Amino acid sequence: MKPYLCLGLLFIAITLNTAQAGLWSSIYSPTPDVIANTDMLDPGAPTPAPGKPVYYMAVSKGYRQFGYPTSGEKIPESTGVLKIITKILATQGYTLASAEHAPDLIILYSWGDFYKNPDPFVRNNYKLEMLEFLGANKLGLRTDSRSNAFPELGTGLASLNPDSSTVAGFIPHGLYVITFWAFDFGQAQKGVSRLFWKTNISSSTRGFYLPEVLPTMLAVAAPLIGKETDRPIRIDVGEHYHPRVDLGTLQIIDMDVKMKEPK
Repeated sequence: MKPYLCLGLLFIAITLNTAQAGLWSSIYSPTPDVIANTDMLDPGAPTPAPGKPVYYMAVSKGYRQFGYPTSGEKIPESTGVLKIITKILATQGYTLASAEHAPDLIILYSWGDFYKNPDPFVRNNYKLEMLEFLGANKLGLRTDSRSNAFPELGTGLASLNPDSSTVAGFIPHGLYVITFWAFDFGQAQKGVSRLFWKTNISSSTRGFYLPEVLPTMLAVAAPLIGKETDRPIRIDVGEHYHPRVDLGTLQIIDMDVKMKEPK
């Protein structure tokens, strides 16, 4: 810069719209891998088939903090979540009931976060509950209090394998979760609770907010909803989840070039 010139700042407004968690989280955050687990609790559950959808009534339990309560989370709008769920379930043969089609199922769903208690001295820090939600019991990890009271019974804790290590690795940063519970509609009309299946879908909270990652969680785990898994399934979503940066119109907001006054 020549000494007789005093150049002002040139500001260029750039609009960055990312489809996921924003530019910085795209750079510094890992891919939001997903873990899905389904337990079939009743073999009589109606199964969708080509041309034969299963009709359901959707019942929302809304946003929940399944573990230690925290602040600062972004909460998805209930209507937006219902729209996403409706589209995802439709891809698997589940259709919202209507006046023409009575429901076969009541699908109760809820979404939220799941954190450990940061206090290491509390008796219940939610770790076991988080492992149970992830389906770690299918990997040999004990998810009840007996794994602490009787360590010799927690065989999985003494023989870690890659699957169990992966599941355990989701816990330190916390989980974003959505859960589905499918009940028999006909039995519910009689006051009987008959649970057919439940599906839990999880992703790490690291680097993302729930409204940003929830659509991806549902999209990649959709084929596992309502279908038994013999273990929790980790889904590498790197091929499905690409950060996108859209540059808006470039605008010069201010440019100021002034001559330096002679001494």
